[in-house]
Amino acid sequence: MKLTSSKALQMLESERDEKKNNHWIDHSINVGNSAGRIAKALNLDADYATALGYIHDIGKKFKYLNDGVFSHAMEGYKYIKSLGYDEEYAGICIKHSFLNNDIDCLANNADETDKNNPNYEFVKEYIKDEYSIYEKIINLCDLMCSTRILPVNRRMIDLISRHGVYDKTFYHINETFKLKEFFDDLLGYNLYELFPEIKDSISLNDLVILQAKYSKELEHFSPESIQKALQVLNERRKRVQKNDSNWKEKPETLDEQTEEIFDLMSKYEQEVKNIFINHNECVTYITSISPDNMNEGKILKSRNRENHYQTARGNWVFASSEPIEYGNNPYIARNKYGMILIFGDTYVYGNDNMKVTQDSQGQNHVILREPNYAYKITPRDFNPVVTLKTNHDGKPYFEFSEEWVCNDDIDISDSTKIKEVQKITDVTDLIGNYQVFCDVNQTGEGIKIRNASTREEIIQLIVRSIKNGNLRYINNEANINIHPKLKELLERENFTLEENGDEKSKQ
Repeated sequence: MKLTSSKALQMLESERDEKKNNHWIDHSINVGNSAGRIAKALNLDADYATALGYIHDIGKKFKYLNDGVFSHAMEGYKYIKSLGYDEEYAGICIKHSFLNNDIDCLANNADETDKNNPNYEFVKEYIKDEYSIYEKIINLCDLMCSTRILPVNRRMIDLISRHGVYDKTFYHINETFKLKEFFDDLLGYNLYELFPEIKDSISLNDLVILQAKYSKELEHFSPESIQKALQVLNERRKRVQKNDSNWKEKPETLDEQTEEIFDLMSKYEQEVKNIFINHNECVTYITSISPDNMNEGKILKSRNRENHYQTARGNWVFASSEPIEYGNNPYIARNKYGMILIFGDTYVYGNDNMKVTQDSQGQNHVILREPNYAYKITPRDFNPVVTLKTNHDGKPYFEFSEEWVCNDDIDISDSTKIKEVQKITDVTDLIGNYQVFCDVNQTGEGIKIRNASTREEIIQLIVRSIKNGNLRYINNEANINIHPKLKELLERENFTLEENGDEKSKQ
């Protein structure tokens, strides 16, 4: 029996439960949509590719033990077969996890795939024949998508942070890059041209390998030394949060291995910087101050401000290497009133600086009332912010936050430092990638919502703040990327919101 993409999507959405983590559902939808786009460009069956993408992780609907990749793969395979769908639909539940028809070519929390798993031999035999073009598309899209589309290099960084670095990690990374190049060759152009919402960066390929390389070095240190290093960082964080002037102090009991971990982290930081310099990449400083109004013609240091990881505090100019194009960087809409991250893709901005307009074709746009300016700066005078972390399995790894700090004010007339200044007004793409709210009356709605104890309470507080006029839901006003649960609750509450925040009852 054949499976259409509409039926596959219906199957997915029926599993959505706001009391649970729906990440796997959003990820699957993203994989399916991306697969359909690639298939269409190759003159293949886009609906078939989309359906395969939608169901590839359907096994995650079941509660299963944490035995690596096999559980959700096999549960999905058996589930799709039980519904009477053809083997190719069931097979994608297994094949999406393994590149190159190789049971050891996957992102997984082990040096090799578990040979003692009862499904090992079945899977190894099942994936031995070369994959179809559709199965390869799903392989690639699974490695390009979280809950939104990413370049494969950025997705590799995400996987390293979740799974850690193992003997097969470099093999898997290299084969992923080869798979992307395979589709570039088929298309005759860079596959990313199909996805204008992402921006590729050659330097990110090097950053992925660098992160894996340095994280792998951490295997040479004892668990006790890793824990001591993490403890030092945690103590710094507590001091920084309290604005304690002694945050820099290290415990005198630090052993030689723990000191070496911090030395290794410093080397990682320097190599991150070298990659950006060697590739002529810029970092970006975003502000609402135009070049004409810049104080003394300089970007001035923030005073006594903490870094991204809250492990240091200083007087710095802050910048980011996160691209500002295509709405992937939430800082493009931030101004002096700040913004609050509620969870993964949800931000509350500290004032009412957004308005919704329509163009001549009737398309909605979200415009900043007061524009922002992005200053593209060479990174030579900056240092990247990095730290040591552990994933959910306790595996240590180094992470680069994409935040950069500079100890000196920056003269914007210096063309050796400032390469470009972009004026930012249209942030419509941002709304397509994130859930965006404005704290209309600057009543601290973002902090109140973030302090809620459960996701359900967060959503209730958001709806309440919208209803009382303290919060504007920009996605709803623009009719772009509206959260299904919020849409349902807003409709149930029987009210709509005009741009100025006034509540109007439905007729």
